[in-house]
Amino acid sequence: MSYQEEYKTISAEHIELVNNFIEKLFEGDVQDFWDCVSKVDQARIYGMYRVVLQYNDDLTFEQYLINDIIPGIKEVYKGALPSPGIASHLRVSETGEFLVYIVPNTEEGRLINEPTLETVFPVGMTIDADIIDNEVQHSLKVRLYHDNNYQNAAL
Repeated sequence: MSYQEEYKTISAEHIELVNNFIEKLFEGDVQDFWDCVSKVDQARIYGMYRVVLQYNDDLTFEQYLINDIIPGIKEVYKGALPSPGIASHLRVSETGEFLVYIVPNTEEGRLINEPTLETVFPVGMTIDADIIDNEVQHSLKVRLYHDNNYQNAAL
C-alpha cells in the first residue's frame, strides 16, 4: 500500500489509539488488545484460528491469540520500548488508511526538520463502523496486516 507524501497533523484520537495499542499489547489483557484491532484483521486472525482448530480442537481462541498471534506482534514493536514517542504527522493511503510512526526511546520531545535516517515502527490504522442505538458510530482501529490481500479476492 502506498502512502501520500503529504503529511497530515496527527489527532488526539490517533495518539490515544497508538498509546492504547502499545500498552495493551505489552501489559494489558487479551480482550483489551483485541479491542484495538480492526475488524478486517480480526476476521483474518479468526479465519487462521479456524484452520488451526481443525488440527487442534482443544485450542481456545484466547490461547491462539496469546501463543500464536501476540508474540509476533510484540516482536515487531519491542524495539520502540521503553519510552515510545509518536511522530506529530501521519500519512494517509489512497484507500483512506492512516500510518503513524512510533519513534523508539523518546525521553523528551524533539523536532526534526530535515530528512533523517531513523528507525521507526509504523502503526497502520483504519476506520471501523458499528451501528449502536440505530446510529452509525465510527472508531479508529489498528491494522496489523498491511498487504490488503482481502481486496484482491476474485470470484
